[in-house]
Amino acid sequence: MKHKYPINSKHTSIMHDREDNKFVPEINLLYTDYGVSAEPFAPSSSTHNFWQMECVLKGTITACFDGSKLALTEQQLILIPPGVEHNFIYNGQRRTWSFKFNQSPDFIDESQVLILPDKDSGSQKLCELFFQLLAEYQQFPTSLYSTLEYLIGGIMVMNYAKLEDEQNLPKWAIKAKEFIAINIASNINLEDLAEHLSYTRIHLSRLCQAQLKLKLKDFFDQEKAAIVRKKLLYSSRSISQIAKETGFNDVYSFSRFYKRVTGLPPSAQRNLV
Repeated sequence: MKHKYPINSKHTSIMHDREDNKFVPEINLLYTDYGVSAEPFAPSSSTHNFWQMECVLKGTITACFDGSKLALTEQQLILIPPGVEHNFIYNGQRRTWSFKFNQSPDFIDESQVLILPDKDSGSQKLCELFFQLLAEYQQFPTSLYSTLEYLIGGIMVMNYAKLEDEQNLPKWAIKAKEFIAINIASNINLEDLAEHLSYTRIHLSRLCQAQLKLKLKDFFDQEKAAIVRKKLLYSSRSISQIAKETGFNDVYSFSRFYKRVTGLPPSAQRNLV
């Protein structure tokens, strides 16, 4: 059977152009499920030794993991690594695809949960192609599994490869970055971060200074500013909307924060696109 969305040389090069083959995942699909519902429901939490990818074609779902809740809207997906306890709240009137798979060799830190697409990762087009394929089927023939595995592998490479620079970070710092990214709209502070990591603020400040050579406040602000920068560069939302989405009560305080951390006002950053 000829695939409607065959993988061409451009797509396969995503996974084979890297010099170090240990960063090329081999995907083995274990389970695929197409879900449709009109009523909300919430399965119990689960933890397993394989990867799970949940993709939203229509409606919304809420992903719950590590004590956090995050809404996923249409054309978004979430990657749940092995060993992460999670569950999904399906909010009714939804169409979703769920994939469970193994990947080898183990080329990433499997503590990372990712929400995609992330336009800053370079995988936007690949995610669009993936969702085009998902929209065409309610059941995948086995002849399409290799196509799915190539696309999933490509998405993982393009998003987790950028984590190479984080492999030398202490685990608390990686978890801190995740917490800041997930909860940025909630106007979290250093006390919230320390509590999430099960440290006192004083102890976390000492860790940050000793291991990252940064004051904890600087680490926190730089992470927030990096998230703001992505939104300014890669979204069409207004500056006031972005300010609200990132936990600021008004544009003035948002602009003052961003300029203090980056040296640029938000409007100038946006003009650099």
